[in-house]
Amino acid sequence: MRKLLGRVAMERATGKRPAPTRAAAAAFAVGAGAAVLTYRLLRH
Repeated sequence: MRKLLGRVAMERATGKRPAPTRAAAAAFAVGAGAAVLTYRLLRH
């Protein structure tokens, strides 16, 4: 997953647009990570 996020971030940083499926997968991964982090913070 880290490789995917890094690739999408590099494409964005260089001004290119990542493929829609790659961008969607990266957005899903970031959203899921934020949800897990929020859940863990609220549980403690």
